[in-house]
Amino acid sequence: MGMVILTLKYFAGPEVPIYVLFTVGYTWFCSFSIIILVPADIWTGCGAYYSGL
Repeated sequence: MGMVILTLKYFAGPEVPIYVLFTVGYTWFCSFSIIILVPADIWTGCGAYYSGL
């Protein structure tokens, strides 16, 4: 979440409305969450497979 906020503050213009910042921040957070959740899901699935569960 911190990476999204810092990137958004860095690239946002001074006249950008707050609802645009919330919308863009939410969509970036959702897309970055997939990058984190997919490897975690694969790691958990492989661990269950090799442990015999």
